[in-house]
Amino acid sequence: MTILEKFEKQPGATQFYDISLVDFLAQLGTTATAPPVATWSSDAIVQKQPAAWITPGVLRIWASGGVDKAKYKATMIVTCDNGWVEEHEIVLNVKET
Repeated sequence: MTILEKFEKQPGATQFYDISLVDFLAQLGTTATAPPVATWSSDAIVQKQPAAWITPGVLRIWASGGVDKAKYKATMIVTCDNGWVEEHEIVLNVKET
């Protein structure tokens, strides 16, 4: 799995995060065909809406909650038109400021 990006949020914030897979998909010579699936590493993070493509190759995931000074991972599963299934991750640091 590839860690694509690292983000930071406060425990009380509800935010979305846009993750670009454009270059990765171009390297494979493929496109994504199915809705992406995102799973958080802990129930402390609540996904307010399902992961979704907002433009070709850019997906959006939502996060709410989390505990101060904790790190969480979201694993995104992307199905490509060539039949490949790819997994990528982001890291979310929760920090009260």
